Amino acid sequence: MTRLPSDPAQTTLVLSDSQVEAIVSSAEAGLDVRRRYQFFVWIQGSLQVLLPHQLTVCGAYARTRHELQFETFNSVPVDAEVLTGFTDSRSPLLTQLQEMWLRARCKPVTLNLENPPQGIETALQELLRTAGFKELLGHGVSRPQRPNEIETFFVLGSQTAPFTPRQRLCLELLLPHMHSTWQRVQAVEGCTGGGQVLHGLEIRKTHTYRLDAFEPGPDTGLLGVMEEGVVRQFRDWPTGDALGATLLPV
Repeated sequence: MTRLPSDPAQTTLVLSDSQVEAIVSSAEAGLDVRRRYQFFVWIQGSLQVLLPHQLTVCGAYARTRHELQFETFNSVPVDAEVLTGFTDSRSPLLTQLQEMWLRARCKPVTLNLENPPQGIETALQELLRTAGFKELLGHGVSRPQRPNEIETFFVLGSQTAPFTPRQRLCLELLLPHMHSTWQRVQAVEGCTGGGQVLHGLEIRKTHTYRLDAFEPGPDTGLLGVMEEGVVRQFRDWPTGDALGATLLPV
């Protein structure tokens, strides 16, 4: 089943004070993100509180390839075949989500994986369902007055409850910050070409780690990273979030 946004003229959604505070916190924290590993930690902060998800797919238009290039971030173990499927810019599922989004006049759209639209089943949907994912939430940014020319597109995958109308509203409000932050990462580090899969944090592109536990901790701005048996701590984390993370080798 596909859920499209409700008509705002018929439905009025009011966010809680905690949701508004989380949106402001996330927007402020995103200003200092420059690297992919920082982006990963950023989306595990206030964004995770507002939009609980276990898989993030980020696409940006690559002018050298004349198409969107996608990368994935996952906070739980996910089969490599699933992640690779999302880095294919011509994936039928990604194409389907973008078409749904355009039909919805560039508003957030959700795709229920447990009850997909009849006749629109893809192999990647079956893999996601097997991996325990229940719903996908998609949203993006197009060039002004040119909705078909998508600049960035994001997909969040949830293994828990379906996304609520308020959560879709939160994504609408956060989208400009996600868009600018991901484009900044692309400008600093460059596009990865055929897509990159980031399980947790990738250090020097040789050691990959999974964010296995993520809970607020008493140490503000502290992130422990294990590399070759050595624990390094990045202090004064620019996001200002109170983070405590345990990183385990994949």
